[in-house]
Amino acid sequence: MNVLIKKFYHLVVRILSKMITPQVIDKPHIVFMMTFPEDIKPIIKALNNSLYQKTVLTTSKQAPYLSELSDDVDVIEMTNRTLVKQIKALKSAQMIIIDNYYLLLGGYNKTSNQHIVQTWHASGALKNFGLTDHQVDVSDKAMVQQYRKVYQATDFYLVGCEQMSQCFKQSLGATEEQMLYFGLPRINKYYTADRETVKAELKDKYGITNKLALYVPTYREDKADNRAMIKLILKMFTRIYTD
Repeated sequence: MNVLIKKFYHLVVRILSKMITPQVIDKPHIVFMMTFPEDIKPIIKALNNSLYQKTVLTTSKQAPYLSELSDDVDVIEMTNRTLVKQIKALKSAQMIIIDNYYLLLGGYNKTSNQHIVQTWHASGALKNFGLTDHQVDVSDKAMVQQYRKVYQATDFYLVGCEQMSQCFKQSLGATEEQMLYFGLPRINKYYTADRETVKAELKDKYGITNKLALYVPTYREDKADNRAMIKLILKMFTRIYTD
């Protein structure tokens, strides 16, 4: 989507968000914008169903992951056809929780009592993203302005460590006051699981009898980079255990 199309999209969202009035809901309303179920589902499950109204904006690809929670949440698929419905939901929310970059937020006008909180999908990935991503042409002022509009919509960031907060400050222009050092929902399961039980189950499932080397790569545009890294790691471990 080029800069002009994004600019028009932001204009449409801005007009709609001014025209649409918030719906009256009898309990606090939280809207989730979900790309990665691993980030959002733990939060939904932790909320008391009787105290909160919950709505999830997501893609048709991710919607099935919410099937087990269908009685607890309203799901709106994020398409251009449902744009008005999405904005209606956002307007009635006290809190909006996001897990990714959402273009819609660059044009959306928050109400005075709304807060947007971001939980990061790439937990532990200390890398260049946002305005430090090589794909962003920082010499294109219009492009940079559009990115900034989206980033500036966020009020708070869930982080797990100081290093993570530095990434947000450098890449998204965030400040220390916006950091919530609560940890990340998607990794909570690693602290609550019985490690020995999980290890035994995995060994049994995959027939693991020898020492195991685990390589967990972060996202890369070119998957060939991962393949090259795997070959290098295998060569390194082969050398270690044969010497």
